[in-house]
Amino acid sequence: MRLRLFFSALLFSTAAHSLDFAEYNNAQGAFDLKGHVYYYFEEYNEQQPHEALDLLKGGYFTRSESARLSLGYTRKPVWVAVPFVWKGKGAATFMLEITALIDRIQFNYVSERGLILDSSVTGRDYPLSSRALPNHNFVFPVRIEKPATAAVRGKPAGDSEAPGIVLMRLESQGSMLVPLQLMHETQFYKTDHIEQLVFGFYFGIMLVMVLYNLFLYASTRERSYAFYVFYILFFALFQFALWGYFHEVVLPESPKLAKYLLPVFLHLATVFQLLFATQFFQAQPLIPKQYKVAGLLSFIAFISLIAGPFLPYRIFIAIGIFSGAGAALAIFFMALTLYIKKVKAARYFLIAYTTLIVGVIFLSLRNLGIINYSFISTYSAQIGSALEVILLSLALADKINIWRDEKERAQKQVIDREREMNRAFQLFVPQKFLELAGETDFTRLELGKSTTRDITILFSDIRSFTALSESMSPEENFRFLNSYLRRMGPIIREHGGFIDKFIGDAIMALFAEGPGGPSDGTAKEGVLVPAEDHGGSKPAAGTTPSAPLAEGLGGPSDGTVKEGVLVPAEGPGGPSEPPTIRAARAALAMRAELIRYNEHRRAQGYQAIDIGIGIHTGSVRLGTIGENERWEGTVIGDTVNLASRIESLSSTFHAGIVISEALLKELPHELAARELDTIRVKGKKKAVKVYELMEHDG
Repeated sequence: MRLRLFFSALLFSTAAHSLDFAEYNNAQGAFDLKGHVYYYFEEYNEQQPHEALDLLKGGYFTRSESARLSLGYTRKPVWVAVPFVWKGKGAATFMLEITALIDRIQFNYVSERGLILDSSVTGRDYPLSSRALPNHNFVFPVRIEKPATAAVRGKPAGDSEAPGIVLMRLESQGSMLVPLQLMHETQFYKTDHIEQLVFGFYFGIMLVMVLYNLFLYASTRERSYAFYVFYILFFALFQFALWGYFHEVVLPESPKLAKYLLPVFLHLATVFQLLFATQFFQAQPLIPKQYKVAGLLSFIAFISLIAGPFLPYRIFIAIGIFSGAGAALAIFFMALTLYIKKVKAARYFLIAYTTLIVGVIFLSLRNLGIINYSFISTYSAQIGSALEVILLSLALADKINIWRDEKERAQKQVIDREREMNRAFQLFVPQKFLELAGETDFTRLELGKSTTRDITILFSDIRSFTALSESMSPEENFRFLNSYLRRMGPIIREHGGFIDKFIGDAIMALFAEGPGGPSDGTAKEGVLVPAEDHGGSKPAAGTTPSAPLAEGLGGPSDGTVKEGVLVPAEGPGGPSEPPTIRAARAALAMRAELIRYNEHRRAQGYQAIDIGIGIHTGSVRLGTIGENERWEGTVIGDTVNLASRIESLSSTFHAGIVISEALLKELPHELAARELDTIRVKGKKKAVKVYELMEHDG
């Protein structure tokens, strides 16, 4: 035994002169390990420290120019040696810190004489109690009691130094990433304090984002938020486990479970970030190829997650890393493609994943020694991922704004469409008819529902229309009728009536208590604009196609136009008068308009026409008739039949306007009438007197 120690000391003494020892840097408060780290892949299992020292002396160790070893995935244990020399005065304690991803660490501190002064075993496969310090990383104190004097070593008096070697055997089923730091204990606690603040802030942001988006999901029930909440949650747990905090805080005495959950969190984060991205973008119809790539990556991650308990750990974690990196790149290019396609929702997404990728690149460059250590390079991955989750939350908020704008536009389109439908419906069923039927919404009409009303009914008909129509083509007939009806219809509405139906060239109009329905005429600035005649020609020069209707006999006074509806002023023909008077004034106005219309027709080379009008007032039944597939609003009763019969008498007596005795009793004295005859309606015993309403200039 003594002989072995002697030769070990001799070998160490020889090696000490060939190794490059790291020296303490006062400015950094740590040893500068760059170029002073040696490593060796163990050829056979369980080599002992003294054997590793022999190999170190024999030059079998490889020197690393970086203090951060990145040896990839390896099944072989790795020996790492860190020679250093302390030239300070008095005793000192230093801390060697190693990342939390090593499964097993056999730590040895060897003195200048080759003696093992301190030895311990810990790692991810061991409980937290096996560590020298309860820290999320592996921290090993290196205590130098007292440097040797220079005189002993044959150097100038007054100097002192204490060389030593940290010798470690490392095993890991994951990536062999070994960033080494050997710093003074004061500097270590200062650095550790800053690190705790940084990670506390980082995980605080993650927690706030989880709660914030969880609240939004509860409010909106949008699946994108649910996927995003799970993505942040599992990504934060992955980071919590990656940096050793999960083992330290949550499962200090369950190292195997804490180690296994690391790839589980990574796989779940990958699956949910892909679900989130594809749901957020509605990617399938927009970018089907990239959607399939995202689906493939999700499938790989999900299958690996299910098979995880049966896979070797190194394969499980490797699949998680590659699928996670692939997912980040796939989502980046997905956002880039959609941004190029002018999809507004992609802008925050693109920035978010750019920050994440840039942060990872910075960290990789630092680990490779291409850029120096700094706060930014050290915590670039945390900065990038924190900015990512914040920007993705902004992306979701931005999408809500986009959805809201689209919803408002859609609602406006629906409202506009509904208004158009209502206007179109009113062309067939006037609003006034609905009001008289006791409804304000046509969707609530019921087939067969009816009500009794006192209504004044006006019928008008073009005389000799059959002979007139035979001289015109079907197209000319349509143009003629529409030209005529466009002139007569507005007059009826201006006097508070509404057209119930057109019967060929005939008009059936109703007048009831209250103002009429909205105008569907072409009223402009209080002027009715007539349509072109059946010949399709515009009015001849010198005529006034849009002249106001004459005042006096039922013509509008100084009405105003509101939302396309000509609202008559109070006065003759206005809504304040009873419906009987308004119907009479409307008939007079129609006859006056006929005169102007015939003047226009003659100027266009067409023959004049004549119309007959009949009016009666009384009780009717108003409602809907028809069958399941076809409805019609109408009025029925003796009053309707008598009004139609009276109109037909206008031709017999060559009278323009024929009214019933019941209507005459309701008219003021200025509206003169002469008696025509007494008639008997078929099926009725009582005879009815009829009168001609006299036309005169105002």
